[in-house]
Amino acid sequence: NAALKMLAENRFDLVFLDVDMPGMNGFELCTRLRTFPTCSKTPVIFVTGLTDFESRARSTLSGANDLIAKPFLFMELAVKAITHILRAQLADPRP
Repeated sequence: NAALKMLAENRFDLVFLDVDMPGMNGFELCTRLRTFPTCSKTPVIFVTGLTDFESRARSTLSGANDLIAKPFLFMELAVKAITHILRAQLADPRP
């Protein structure tokens, strides 16, 4: 999977995932990316049309930090992105 390769080889400040993806769903990808040292604490936000309780619970259990339901406002996306990036930087400041 190209996404797994990129996540294993690079450090990202934030990752957005959808649940429905070809080959591997977002829950599986999130669980796997949490095993990489470069992604163990990277904020992960699901952006998905699945808004039922089970999907929300699975996003949390897979290691995600948040979930935004479609349709969404771009302002909501921006605010959540900034919030999670700043929170991560405060918890683990890089040199």
